[in-house]
Amino acid sequence: MRIGRHIIILSDMQMISVFVALMIALAVCAYVVVSGSVVRHAERLSAQIKNEEAVLTAHASYYRARERLLSDREATAPFFSAPAGDEKKALGDFLRTVEALAKKSRLTVVDISPKEKVDVLDGVGRVYRLSFAAEGLSASLFSFLADIDGSESLIAFDTVAITVKDDSGAHARIDGQLSLTAIDR
Repeated sequence: MRIGRHIIILSDMQMISVFVALMIALAVCAYVVVSGSVVRHAERLSAQIKNEEAVLTAHASYYRARERLLSDREATAPFFSAPAGDEKKALGDFLRTVEALAKKSRLTVVDISPKEKVDVLDGVGRVYRLSFAAEGLSASLFSFLADIDGSESLIAFDTVAITVKDDSGAHARIDGQLSLTAIDR
């Protein structure tokens, strides 16, 4: 072999050593090039995974918030009225609710009559009213008042008068006006 003006003679063993060294150098270069692209690809995949995780986390928090809102909506459903224009249904439901609470408390309903006028709360809802009179044991009367107060609907006494029916105070009469505030959907 001649390089420039010098002749280099290599033995077979030296030739094999040079060949192996060149192959190792080529393998190292190929490894650096390939591993560099693999590393860059792995980094891109890692960034994509982190981005997808962030999107999934955002979606998960959205769905959790949605579930909370739906749960809150169900919990507040008794406070909402039927859609506007369904006055008779809302008033009928109100009458049935009051009658059921009186029956539960073992009161005898003497009079229950709805008021014709429905107050409209500007864009918020409506207020239904009815006059109510019932008789029963005093304990039943107080049970009824507690049931009205603890009702799932927004029912309240606007006026109330309690009259004792006998000298012992065991029997009483309640007269008053009840109102139901119904929030529009």
